[in-house]
Amino acid sequence: MLHLTDIHLDLSYTPGSNSTCGEPVCCRPDSPRDHDDRHTAGYWSQTMWSCDCPLNFADDSIKHMGDNHKDVDLIIWTGDNVPHDVWETSVEHNIAHIKAMTDALKKAFPNTPVFPCLGNHEPHPVNMYVPNALTVETQGKVSMGWLYDTLADDLWKQWIDTESAKKAF
Repeated sequence: MLHLTDIHLDLSYTPGSNSTCGEPVCCRPDSPRDHDDRHTAGYWSQTMWSCDCPLNFADDSIKHMGDNHKDVDLIIWTGDNVPHDVWETSVEHNIAHIKAMTDALKKAFPNTPVFPCLGNHEPHPVNMYVPNALTVETQGKVSMGWLYDTLADDLWKQWIDTESAKKAF
């Protein structure tokens, strides 16, 4: 079994950018510079400061797992694929990060069952879990349907492949 969690992919991660910018998330092209050029984001990642995971690191790590662990029978994927940039989330932003991780998993493990679930960073706004009763009460105006439907009907349909699985998800 492989368990993936809290990847916090950052599609804006930029090697050479400032990794000690004083913001909640650094290592981006617009990260404020400090006066110490020793703190730059590396090509593969920067784990000492406020930086999330670059795409090349996530892709290559998952590819390595797929190439070297053909004996994986199933994958438990417990979310938090979206970076810690909670002030920049949007439906499009969050889906782009989830899709990038989904694509990497499908490519590296095309025939392995994956059991995905959501972390607290996948919704927009972050931590927003709308009870079904509220969705009904507001006639869909307050809803997580955009996320559940996009994942179950599109990105994750090979893993959520029955009506009962979709309902449980």
